[in-house]
Amino acid sequence: MQKWFADLENVLAEFNVTSENMYNMDESGFAIGEKQPGRVIINAHIRQKFQAKSGRQEWVTVVECICADGSHIPPLIIFKAENLSTEWIPASIHGNWRFNCNTKGWTSNEHGLDWLKQCFQLETCKKANSKYHLLICDGHDSHITGDFIVYCIDHDILLMILPPHSSHLTQPLDVGVFGSLKKHMATEVETLMWTGIPQLQKVEWLAAFVTAHDKAIIIKNILSGFRGTGIHPLLSTKVLRRIASSPEPQPQS
Repeated sequence: MQKWFADLENVLAEFNVTSENMYNMDESGFAIGEKQPGRVIINAHIRQKFQAKSGRQEWVTVVECICADGSHIPPLIIFKAENLSTEWIPASIHGNWRFNCNTKGWTSNEHGLDWLKQCFQLETCKKANSKYHLLICDGHDSHITGDFIVYCIDHDILLMILPPHSSHLTQPLDVGVFGSLKKHMATEVETLMWTGIPQLQKVEWLAAFVTAHDKAIIIKNILSGFRGTGIHPLLSTKVLRRIASSPEPQPQS
C-alpha cells in the first residue's frame, strides 16, 4: 500500500496532475424491485444477518466517475435486456446520461471500453485541454484489458489500479459516495413501494435513481471521498495508519 501511494505521488508530480484532472471510476449494482425487507433473519451461530427479499429481482449496473475537484461525469446505466427501449427513460433525466444493456445487467470488458470512449473521454477531453488526466480504478477485468490500456495510452489517460482488496480504504466512490447513493435509493424505492406497486418497472426504478443520484452525487460527498482516502489532498498516512491499527488475523485452531 505504501508503494502505491509513493507511485501516485510520483505520477502527480511527473505529469503535473491537478485536482481538475484526477478521477475515480467504479461500478455499483442495484436490484430493480428491491425494497426494505419485512423480516430479518439472524443466524445465531455465525452472528450474520440476512434480509428476506420477496418477488422477482432484476439486476442493474451503474458506472460512476467522480473528480477530485468535486465534479462528476454522467453515469452509464446497464440494464438487463436484449435491446434498449426509450420507454425506460423518464422525463427527469438531465445531462448526458448513457444507457446500455446485456442479458445479465452486469458490466463486461465491452462495456468497460465503451464507457472509457463514449463517457469518460468525451466528457473529460475538453477539460483536460491536452494535459494528462489520471483515472483511478480497481482491478476489475473490464479495467485492465489490452484494449482499455492501449486506449488510455493513446489518449493521455494515466491509469492507476488500486491495490487488491483495498477499495473500502482507497476508492473515493466507496468511501464517500456509494453509501449515500444506496441510502437515498432505498428511501426512494420504499416510497414507491408504499403506493402499492408490486414490482418496479425500469422507468420507475430509473426515475427513483435520478432523484437519489441528485442527492448523493454532490460536491460535499465527492470531496469527502477523495479526502478520506488520502488521495487528494495526498496524505497516505490516513490509510496507512488504519492498516497499521487493524488487528492481526488470529490463527485457526
